[in-house]
Amino acid sequence: MLPAPHVAIEVILDPETGALTKGVRLLSPLTFTYVSPDAPRPHPFRVTIPEGFLSDGASVPRLFWRLLSPPIDPVTITPSLVHDYLYVNGARMGMDREEVDRWYANALLDNGYPLWKCLLTFYGVRLGGASHWQGAPAESR
Repeated sequence: MLPAPHVAIEVILDPETGALTKGVRLLSPLTFTYVSPDAPRPHPFRVTIPEGFLSDGASVPRLFWRLLSPPIDPVTITPSLVHDYLYVNGARMGMDREEVDRWYANALLDNGYPLWKCLLTFYGVRLGGASHWQGAPAESR
């Protein structure tokens, strides 16, 4: 389940080039209800992302922006913020990386992202996300 569709963010651009190099900053706390896509948890639980949390949005390499979407897109930004937050904090909440990646793909689908793009995104974060997962031993990445 996703939070309200309106998320207050600040886009942080490089002052010299205008490029999105710093990402986005959450301007107010964002509370969402986490429901595991594989239902190993008996009950959903609420998570609040604090004001000031920094994210890079959807971590899509520039080469693929026309195919998937740019890092900051109305359909992908909320699931991307949550995914980034869970990559930093999910292990401390008892989640593993695959569970968080599956949730992300399902959240994108629930937000109206086409299925084929969700699948490409899921496999992209499975292939490229291990180095960003925090709080877990290397063998579980």
